[in-house]
Amino acid sequence: MRRFRDMPIGWKLTLLMVLVTSVMLMLACVGFTAYNYVDFRSMLIRDTTALAEIVGASSEPALDFSDADDARETLRALHPRKRILGARLFDREGKVMSSYARADAESLEMPEAPEADGYRVAEGRLILFNRVMRKDELLGTVCLVADLKSELTRYFWVTAVILGVLLVASVVVTLIVAAKLQAVVSTPILELAEVARSVAEDKDYSGRANKYSEDETGLLVDTFNEMLDRIEQREEELESSNLALEEHRQKLQDELAERQRAEEALRSSEERFRQVAESISQVFWVVDIARNQFTYISPAYENIWGRSCASLYADARSAVEAIHPEDKARVKRAALHTTPDGSVEAVYRVVRPDGTIRWVRDRAFTITDDDGKPYRIVGIAEDITERREAEDALRDAEGKWRSLVENSRDIITIVDRAGKILFINRVVSGFDRDKVVGTNTDDYILLPQRAVMKAALGRVFQKSEPTNYEIEGAGPDGAVAWYETRAVPITHDGEVISAMLLITDITERKRLEKEVLDISDREQGRIGLDLHDGLCQHLVGTSFAAQLLAEQLESRHAKYAEDSRKIAELIGEAITHARRIARGLYPVQLEEAGLMSALTELAVTVSGLFYVSCEFKCRRPVLLPDNTVAVHLYRIAQEAVNNALKHGKAKKITITLEQNDAETVLAVKDDGMGLPDEGDHRAGMGLRIMAYRARLMRGDFTIRPQPMGGTVITCRVPIGASSGGPRHAI
Repeated sequence: MRRFRDMPIGWKLTLLMVLVTSVMLMLACVGFTAYNYVDFRSMLIRDTTALAEIVGASSEPALDFSDADDARETLRALHPRKRILGARLFDREGKVMSSYARADAESLEMPEAPEADGYRVAEGRLILFNRVMRKDELLGTVCLVADLKSELTRYFWVTAVILGVLLVASVVVTLIVAAKLQAVVSTPILELAEVARSVAEDKDYSGRANKYSEDETGLLVDTFNEMLDRIEQREEELESSNLALEEHRQKLQDELAERQRAEEALRSSEERFRQVAESISQVFWVVDIARNQFTYISPAYENIWGRSCASLYADARSAVEAIHPEDKARVKRAALHTTPDGSVEAVYRVVRPDGTIRWVRDRAFTITDDDGKPYRIVGIAEDITERREAEDALRDAEGKWRSLVENSRDIITIVDRAGKILFINRVVSGFDRDKVVGTNTDDYILLPQRAVMKAALGRVFQKSEPTNYEIEGAGPDGAVAWYETRAVPITHDGEVISAMLLITDITERKRLEKEVLDISDREQGRIGLDLHDGLCQHLVGTSFAAQLLAEQLESRHAKYAEDSRKIAELIGEAITHARRIARGLYPVQLEEAGLMSALTELAVTVSGLFYVSCEFKCRRPVLLPDNTVAVHLYRIAQEAVNNALKHGKAKKITITLEQNDAETVLAVKDDGMGLPDEGDHRAGMGLRIMAYRARLMRGDFTIRPQPMGGTVITCRVPIGASSGGPRHAI
């Protein structure tokens, strides 16, 4: 007990609360365990009784028909119930009809005869009887033997473990709570003891103990603090007087320093303001409302108004009198309307003393005092003469440009990067100008030509380079027309923002070019027929005459006969060359396979006439139902071979013809000197004719050098292409 008395007060309070709580919990656990034990035993008996009734109800058919097998199956259903050690079914005479016993049941003795409804407990086992009745008729009796001891023992230990854990947890929680709650009692006492120690050791009377409650400890704290108050009162009165004097002195020093800083800041601010106002090109002015007089005007006033600042200080009306007479009324009206930010803005002209006129943009703001009453007006005036002149010049230029564009015979349109039409000066008949603006250029271009348009816009926007191209698009009243277009970049700050398209209708020119080309083809065909039917036939007659002469001279002049045969052979070679030339001028027949035979003949003719290697390759038959397309392809190949011989000095030429599901491809490769010089007009004309023929077939024509020397000319024609007949816009 002495050890308990010497413990700290906090430990004492904690230990007392833990002991009291533990005793109460133990008593509650004992009572709870006893009550639950009895209740659990009753529950087992009720559960076993209900099970017996269920077994009896299930055994009624077996009892009616004395079916022992059915009764055995009914009792065997009790196997999942581990606490049921055994069961018996008695018939109405009290004889055993069927029995069931668990295999793991030890020393199980089953009743040999039925007993009245009820139960009894023997050796820790519950023996229960339940009669099976139908209305008032006795059908049999069910007997169940349950292991009551094991169930109660298991329940007891489970309950004991749970209550033990709860008891330990409760003690721990109680200990924690007690450790916290004991501070309510011990903290005031401990703090009071600490303050008393500080006063005794340090002679410091300023310390006070905190009051936490109104009980005895609170009364003790109040009395202790009151004692310290009386001791400290005299010292505080003296220190208070000293502090008041020191604070007053410090306040005077702070006010003096603050006034000096404010004056310095004001001087610095005024100096910065003056430097800014006098260095800017705008006029900064201040007017005192009460005196209706300018209190400040920046030097820029002299540059814009052409008058001195001194004259404005002397007469404030001089600035208003300098306003152009036509603008004075408008300036007065503007002064009556304020903007959302509370300012007044006016744009007017100023007439300088030398008669020149300057445009001025003037903005004024009202300054109010602490009571919200206006007392000053400040403003800034800016010389915008150059801006107005630039705006006027821009409007004049825009008018001239619009007049030029609106009256241009060409179509002028502006598009963005995606091809959206932003502006168009006019449209062909059948279209509405207002509806065209905002649409895409693809809507007016034939599908095969859209790639050409896209590539041209790509060069303009990516490389900022003007480019020319020809496309087929929508013409007047739904027809298809040819257009020559020049795309020019429109830049802003070095970046291409849009493209201007200068579009010229060249449909009539294309028609005339096609007619000239058709006439040329027809004339070549006519000349070829004349060679074949005229010159060749004449040479054949001459050859026969030479052969006849050789036969006549054979017997008399053998030497002359040999010469006549040589003449006949030369005439035969001339006939062959003439026929080849005739085929070159009129090469392709109307049958589908005519192009392959014509190109074969072309390769043979070139090889024989010019003593070069000219080869035609075609891996599989190429059939072209449209003879016009075949003629164009032949003429392209013929022109490419001629260029290779005349300008490239080629020794080997290869002509290839291929066809897939999408297009027919003609290619002519040579090992010559490469592309002709730009100054060679003959070669340039040939290339333009080949490109024109490709466009007539809606094909693609390319010419490029080979890595190891020479040139490759390629023409790609889509399947189904045709160069004849009018069409309508898609």
